[in-house]
Amino acid sequence: AGLGEFGLAVYPHPHDFSDLLDLERGELPHQALRGWVVHLGYYHRQELPPVMVKEISRAGWKVESVEAYPSILPIQTVGGGLQQDLVRRLTLLLRGVAGLVEKYGPDLRSPKGGAFRWSGSGLTLLFAVPPERDAAGDQHHLDLQDLIQEVKDAGLESEEEIRDFVAERVDGYNHSPLEGLAGLSPAQAQALIEGGVKGEGILRTNGALSAEDLASSDFLANARILLQRLEETGGTKATLAGNLTRAFVKEMLEAMRFPPGYLEQLHRMNKVVNEEDVWPLHVLRVNLDVAGLIKRRKGTFSITKRGRSMLPPESAGPLYAHLFRSYFGKFNMDYRSRFGRSSGLQFAVPLLIWQLGAGAKNWISVTDLADLILPPRPRGEEDKGSWRNDAANLHHQVLDPLVDFGLLEEKPKPGAAGERYPGLKNTLTRKTPLFDRFLRFAWD
Repeated sequence: AGLGEFGLAVYPHPHDFSDLLDLERGELPHQALRGWVVHLGYYHRQELPPVMVKEISRAGWKVESVEAYPSILPIQTVGGGLQQDLVRRLTLLLRGVAGLVEKYGPDLRSPKGGAFRWSGSGLTLLFAVPPERDAAGDQHHLDLQDLIQEVKDAGLESEEEIRDFVAERVDGYNHSPLEGLAGLSPAQAQALIEGGVKGEGILRTNGALSAEDLASSDFLANARILLQRLEETGGTKATLAGNLTRAFVKEMLEAMRFPPGYLEQLHRMNKVVNEEDVWPLHVLRVNLDVAGLIKRRKGTFSITKRGRSMLPPESAGPLYAHLFRSYFGKFNMDYRSRFGRSSGLQFAVPLLIWQLGAGAKNWISVTDLADLILPPRPRGEEDKGSWRNDAANLHHQVLDPLVDFGLLEEKPKPGAAGERYPGLKNTLTRKTPLFDRFLRFAWD
């Protein structure tokens, strides 16, 4: 009813619903019904008979506002009203739909691509028709010229009518699932981003995992190695530039975990190895400082009280969660940029993680993944060379760290394994089982 009614209408015959959509103005909608209809809705208190308002009050039902009084309207039910058997069937239906949405969430799709969304306590359902697409298959975005034409077609004249019409269209777009956001609506994506990675928003981290659960994380293993060494030695001297000494770097090269072939290439390229030559060690040391687990005072690196408390093996889970939140929340990820400027990716990390969870379930090339999850390029900029950095920044600043954390894994595309530099189009990635065990999304 022009978005003026909210609730759920149940039709036992699908044709009854489709026939209602084809009615001409002036025709009575219920005369051609083949079966019954039960409408569970909400009405303004003034629209209900006083006896119904009193019945609701006597039952002690909580009513959120004067516009939210519950009403059940049965039409053409056998014998009139609601019989016990019909109530039982409706209850089973509601529980079944709620169970499906709770289990599958945004992944639940209709045959034509629409999505159910469940939110909040209790049950709130929205079935959204997928956005229109043009002939090339691109998603049709809300366009100003289209809105102007729709206003003209609707014959709207007053400022209030136009404002309400545009607000309704914008709100509808902002609350409709988009494929480019992996099934989220723009409103959900905004809420996800605003919640950040601190574990207080929609994106949550599981700090209860054991050391065995986290054995695949190079970042955690190397963090514990460095912290343990600082604890055993009581600290280590810093260079005048504020880095680890060459002697300490040499110890870490022998103790830490590195990707296959990394150390051979490092020594081939560097006769003398300083901290900043060993990028995994340098980024780790900076992150431990940002996370408050080590400190540099009076020319010496030492472990902090907090770092010492997280060092025991039984604290591996809390340490891992703390390192993750610090890396993607406090550490400036543009420090890893290969092109000397901000990529703008850090603010969107929660959304990127959601998109990775949907887009990297199976092996996918880094370039295909970038095309899938990064925002569309401005018109006219598609072929400019600067846009070729998109996939590289995504890989270097987001995917590589997630690989270090053990949340993603990589391998060369078949046929490219022998190449020294397979390139991003020949580099495949996918999420690991740890991804879903460590990360979750609290949409309620």
